[in-house]
Formats: sequence, structure tokens, C-alpha cells
Amino acid sequence: MVPYSLCIAVLFCTLAWADECAWDRDVDFSENPPIIFDESFEIVRPVLEDNYRMVRVTAGSKLILDCPGTNITSLAVTTVEATCDGGRNLWIDDKTWEMKDLGCTAEAAATIRRNTGSCGSEDIGVIHIIGFEILGPESFYELVIHDEARQQAVAVVGVNNPHLTTAPTRLCDDLCDRLTWINFDISDLVHGFTYCCTVDDLRQAVPHVPDLGDVELLTE
Repeated sequence: MVPYSLCIAVLFCTLAWADECAWDRDVDFSENPPIIFDESFEIVRPVLEDNYRMVRVTAGSKLILDCPGTNITSLAVTTVEATCDGGRNLWIDDKTWEMKDLGCTAEAAATIRRNTGSCGSEDIGVIHIIGFEILGPESFYELVIHDEARQQAVAVVGVNNPHLTTAPTRLCDDLCDRLTWINFDISDLVHGFTYCCTVDDLRQAVPHVPDLGDVELLTE
């Protein structure tokens, strides 16, 4: 009876493990991890569980791994589609890969377009556009508006994805209702979902956002 019980226990654990892919952000990823998007082109982010930053997706989920401005080292491509194969494995082009083997050759780089225009009262603000250029139907950008004279700034994030049916997860707390100059429907999924944050708050999620120091929120 003992061997039979052990077999049942092992089988149960195997089935439970295969229900999802789970990675420890600080252990199972390479030094320069790719940006991971789900099928809706939302960024897949770690969730704090006790003291572990865990990334979890359901088995069979389709993912996009992207290394903006660089390549996935083992595959020599910038972007690749993958499927969660259970445990710590991803299925790519008829081959199983571990997440630690799918790192970028260098840190994923955001595209920064500086001084793209003026804004604010009497055009005293300067517009910088920051975002990741990814392959897919989504346009994802961050717009940093900085009024250098008044030391005020705000970050506006836009997501334009024709496949969205619900609002995407925000990278930071939305403050659009405090901006008097926002005069369009920020929840419009068809023309582009928008939200607004302090520059520092967005920078916590997207390190490539410029550090503007101690600035107040640009509300008007």
C-alpha cells in the first residue's frame, strides 16, 4: 500500500504544477529579462507573495517576449511568441525553453523622443514622448510633459490596442481627474485608453522615464 500511496501523491503534484507557469522574478530570470506581454498586449508583472516576486500565467497562455532595442540572446531576435508549457517552461517553435535562457543581450531600452512640442499656458511646457516599440497591434506610449519654468510635470500613458475589451492594468495611480486640460474620454478603448500619473510614480514602473527630481503635478 505504501508504494501505491506515493504514486498517487506524485501524480497529484505533477498535475497541480502543470496548471500554470510560475517564475521567481529574482531567481528564474536572466540579468536582462525581456518585457512579457499577454495576448491582450498587457505587460505581465510580478506579484509580491510573502518575500518573493512571482510571475504567474495559466498553462497554455500565449505570451510575447520582447527586448526593445536589443535581441533575445538565445534566439537572435527582438520579439518572439511563446506558450506557457507548465512549471518554468515556455514552448517556442517546437522547443522547450526556460525563462532564464531567454534574456536580452542588454537592458531593454525605451524609445525617448525629446522636445517634440510645447504645451501648457503660453506653451511653457516641453513634451517628451517615451515608450517601448513592440511588434504587434498595440501602440503603447508614455508622454512626459514638463513645465521647467514652474517645475511641474505629469506623465500621460496611452494604450491603443484594437483587441482590448476591458481597461488594461495601469502602471501607476490615475490622476487624470485632477488635470483641467484633459478634455477627452480617457476610457475610450476604441480610440485609445489613457491615464495620468506623477512622473515619479510612473518611473517606479518604467525606469527609463527621466528623473525630473522634486516637481509638482502639472494640473493646468
